[in-house]
Amino acid sequence: MAIHQTTAVVSSTTVQSFFAYRVYTLSKSIIWGCLVMLLSLTQFGLGIGVVSFTCCCSCCQTVTH
Repeated sequence: MAIHQTTAVVSSTTVQSFFAYRVYTLSKSIIWGCLVMLLSLTQFGLGIGVVSFTCCCSCCQTVTH
């Protein structure tokens, strides 16, 4: 299950990064491109954090039970 969640996080970050590039290219505004990229990287960090927390909690539950 952790592999599926990690793949989803990485693929969505890749798509959002491309979207940030397109926003920058079409609008010629570095502020909008950086804002979208910042949100994409924030989502990536939080997604990986949730995956690692979920994996850690599921491992601890199997050991204790």
